[in-house]
Amino acid sequence: MKVIKKWFDERKRKKLTKEVILYLVWKCNKLGIKLNRKKLMKLMFLIEYYNPKTGKLRKKMLLGNEWYIYYY
Repeated sequence: MKVIKKWFDERKRKKLTKEVILYLVWKCNKLGIKLNRKKLMKLMFLIEYYNPKTGKLRKKMLLGNEWYIYYY
């Protein structure tokens, strides 16, 4: 039972992450902002940790994604 719940949670998280990325790309294109990989990673990191109610970064992640930091 736990395996099935974990699978559904992971599937829901991936779908939500995909929707967030597509919305960010759409919104940036609408505003005329050129979006590259580095900007997208920064925006996703902020979405993961930003709490709009308080206007501060939180310690607990919202979506539960793993982050890899690339050096350019």
